[in-house]
Amino acid sequence: METSCSVTAGEDNLGGQERLYNIMFWFAFAGSVMIYFWGIWQIPVLTHNEGRRMIVVQEMLARHNYLIPTINHELYLEKPPLFYWLALPFALLFKSTAEWVLRLPSALLAFGFTWLLFQRVGKHIGRWPGLFSALILITCLHFSNFSRLAEIPTALTVCCASAILFYFDYMQKPEQKGFLYLSYLSIGLGFLTKGPVALVFFVPPILVFGMLQKNRQALKGLVFIRGWLIFALSAFPWFLYVLTSLDKGQLGGVIQKDIVHKVAGTADSGPFYLYLLVLLGCLAPWSLVLAYKTKSNIKTLFSTSNYAYFGYAFLVPLVIMTFFSAREANYIVPILPPAAIFLGIWVARFFEGLNRSWKNKLNLRLSLAVGALVMVHILYYSVVMPRLSRYKYEAFEPVISTIKKHPESIPVYGYNNLFYQLIYYYGHPIPRIGEKEVEGMILKESPFILIAENKHWDQLKGLDLSILMEYRPFINKKRAVRVYFSKDEHARSFESGESRPEAHASQ
Repeated sequence: METSCSVTAGEDNLGGQERLYNIMFWFAFAGSVMIYFWGIWQIPVLTHNEGRRMIVVQEMLARHNYLIPTINHELYLEKPPLFYWLALPFALLFKSTAEWVLRLPSALLAFGFTWLLFQRVGKHIGRWPGLFSALILITCLHFSNFSRLAEIPTALTVCCASAILFYFDYMQKPEQKGFLYLSYLSIGLGFLTKGPVALVFFVPPILVFGMLQKNRQALKGLVFIRGWLIFALSAFPWFLYVLTSLDKGQLGGVIQKDIVHKVAGTADSGPFYLYLLVLLGCLAPWSLVLAYKTKSNIKTLFSTSNYAYFGYAFLVPLVIMTFFSAREANYIVPILPPAAIFLGIWVARFFEGLNRSWKNKLNLRLSLAVGALVMVHILYYSVVMPRLSRYKYEAFEPVISTIKKHPESIPVYGYNNLFYQLIYYYGHPIPRIGEKEVEGMILKESPFILIAENKHWDQLKGLDLSILMEYRPFINKKRAVRVYFSKDEHARSFESGESRPEAHASQ
């Protein structure tokens, strides 16, 4: 019976390809810099979620309230605050909440974690598995995409995957508890990033690994009282503050909506096999090597405890989350690092086999293939993506320009919708109102601006509103947006001679 996670030597055997290793290393390093950072200033806010995160940071700074997140000056407790706290120092340092500033935490976390993974895997398993694991993660489209956005998945992934890595370190030298403390601290910060779901990526895989591999050290670490105390001290204080400062029903409603409903409710969901397709797709073309000696490699990898550890680290959460009622591709980003490590070990074995048959040809062919793959990702993010995604953001600048031609004293509303990206660029709240509120303000002859999507235009017909501008596409190729103004003397004078603004990307 094993009491520690043994390490198999000899995983650096690629025929003494020192020059090849150095070339691949610099491809990986340059790729990590360019893929994670280059062009994060090019593209305006791409998603509603990114808009939400940026608005919360804006309002924390404006209101000097760093503990209770708000959007539109209304409570927003759907996500714990760690991501916002990570973004605040950069906003204060650069005195800006520009897109690139608020995206820096994700990019830096991804960069730092990639090289932590490279170093730890290289030390305990072998330098080639470490290098391939880093390359796979860097060129994993799903991971790199979130690493360029001001969104939560990268922060959650770094916290959860760091906990898995540090726990692996602890199992190498159980007498040294430092890595075990770091593991519990990391998962505590993961809890502070997205709540209890972080534990899915930590406790179940280690428990299954310990039981199936009969590894007492793995199981013993899960009942480490001081570790759970560190977890509690990092994870719970903010939640306790919210419970004592606000109505308990407010946090309870969030738990019901954002956790219970997604785990066991009737939430909209992707197909049952969604996560498997996402995993195979985002790890391509590396995942093609899974066809190489599949049966013997699976048997070997899962019979060797240090390889099996990373196999369970991505397979167990994958299975658990497949049975949740809500399935979205971004939910499994935290399993990508352990998947990259497991696949990196497999890829190293694959190229060891090729080295025996290709000999001197391996150096050139592998260098060209990896260099081309890294360059494709760099070109995608720097050249292709800004053009492909243009329809998602090109309406923002003309809409905001139209609104800002009016005095700030005139209120701006969103009709039956919260336009998160527009709120971010406007820099002020844009409350959501319905038809009755619109009719009431028209009767009072109060001047106001109203933003409405094309699905609501019919509801506004016949109301005393003038159209200041119409723009399509808006976020989606099938959607359009109008900016209305209440019909008073100011609106009529504004309408005369007003031309439709030209479309261009917001900066």
